Amino acid sequence: MIDEVYTPLEVAKMLRVERTTIYEHIKKGQLKAIRIGNRYRITKAHLEDYIQQNEVNVK
Repeated sequence: MIDEVYTPLEVAKMLRVERTTIYEHIKKGQLKAIRIGNRYRITKAHLEDYIQQNEVNVK
């Protein structure tokens, strides 16, 4: 089964960051992505994993 798939621009808008930030995180391996031709796509599952890994517990 295929998850929902997002473009880096869609993910950037969701997270309220610049698109270049998303590309940097993909290239550093912090955010997993699928490469189709010369385009990146991020699955919903990979985005959820990325968000969980970057949670900060503030006390």
